[in-house]
Amino acid sequence: MVGPALEDSLPAVQVFLKAGRLDAIGVSTKQRTKSLPPVPTFEEQGVAGYEFNTWFGFLAPKATSAGIVDRLSDTTNLILLRSEIQDSFSGQGADPVGGSLGEFDRLLKAEFARWPTALRNAGIKGDQ
Repeated sequence: MVGPALEDSLPAVQVFLKAGRLDAIGVSTKQRTKSLPPVPTFEEQGVAGYEFNTWFGFLAPKATSAGIVDRLSDTTNLILLRSEIQDSFSGQGADPVGGSLGEFDRLLKAEFARWPTALRNAGIKGDQ
């Protein structure tokens, strides 16, 4: 019997997965997640090109000096390497990664380019 389906971020549903109230049938990331290693990706299950990631990042006002931005980035990356932070995120179903300012910039540009196209291809229109 197939029941209701839900696409949500792993941190949002992790408590229900741990309690056995939900079953994970796939993850929407390109690779399997460290939090649910036995759960295959949708791509592995034959759904080509299906990818959806939930991510979080820090943004600062455009006028913020490069020195402050660099320091915030470096400090954030150091914090994300701490075992207690890794354990806390993993316990919530998140895979903390950190990265360089250039990597984050590329992610933002890719996301801003991707979603209008995805919505248009799906025929989704917003209220204007």
